Amino acid sequence: MKHVFFVHSQITKLISLEIINKLSLKQQDIAIITYRGIIFYAGYEAHIFPFSHYPVESFTIQKSFFPSKASLHSLDDFIGKITENQSFIAYLPQLNERMLELIVSHSKCSKYNLIEEGKLSFTELQHRKIQKYSKKEYFWLILNYGRRLSRTRTYLPDTYDLAFKFSDAAFPNYPRVEKVNLHCNSSELDYHNILVLEPLVEAGILNIESYLLGLKKLIEILKKEGVNTVHYKFHPEQQENISKSKILKLFGEIDLAFFTPLESDVSLEQIAINSPATFYSVSSSMLYYASFLGSQSYSFLHLLPHSENLSNYFETQPKAYRENINYIEDFQAEITYQ
Repeated sequence: MKHVFFVHSQITKLISLEIINKLSLKQQDIAIITYRGIIFYAGYEAHIFPFSHYPVESFTIQKSFFPSKASLHSLDDFIGKITENQSFIAYLPQLNERMLELIVSHSKCSKYNLIEEGKLSFTELQHRKIQKYSKKEYFWLILNYGRRLSRTRTYLPDTYDLAFKFSDAAFPNYPRVEKVNLHCNSSELDYHNILVLEPLVEAGILNIESYLLGLKKLIEILKKEGVNTVHYKFHPEQQENISKSKILKLFGEIDLAFFTPLESDVSLEQIAINSPATFYSVSSSMLYYASFLGSQSYSFLHLLPHSENLSNYFETQPKAYRENINYIEDFQAEITYQ
């Protein structure tokens, strides 16, 4: 029996290692699928996932369904190769993406487990969004992928075997939940102020002008408080021609020496555990995780221009998240910065 872990972020990387340790899995029985540039720990068999859901969807619904069947055949070949055609258990953060549902509907997948990954995992069982394809859409879905994809889509279906978490907020009132502890670097890391950027513009939640204005206000506050360096990290889904280039241009206009990029393989969760850091973002799950793991965090949501779209977005965030983050209210907010 193989154990296949889908690792697409630093948090899924950390928790996957803890699950491996908790279940005493042997390295030869583990296959790691890496996505979005994640590099797993040395000594494990890791395979770069050759498919995507954003910005390019690998598994579209097409009237000419032969390319879809070819893509599905390639996915099945990939899974067969990394599992040596053995039966396997899948470990992944959600099933809403077609590429992930196709993994667990593989003929050799005996069952799947959910693993915590950000705010999505905080969703209450009764508040899960469930979408249903129309009869026409589902007809074309069958022509493209057979019956490998269900008619309903949800990020957290209740057909999982176990759900693994490390935080208190994850999988509230879900059955069959196992908790693991994160064990990160024991040495202290020298970070103090971390700006966690996110794809709010790419997701259509707010426009780039509003996001840049909020960033300008945040930087003005930090400089006023005597901060002279901010480490920043982009989200993997932020696009160069949508938000990244404009944010970097803003950094250059303000003071390029003030900003220091974090490498993509740096774990923000490890920083939260092992440094006296303060994290800033609008709505990243790191605002919750930083506080949970022993650091400080602040949302600069209220520094952004009012937006009905953004307000509605925040209202739909899980209750456990909204009730456990701090907000910078305005320029006069009395906050002690690192």
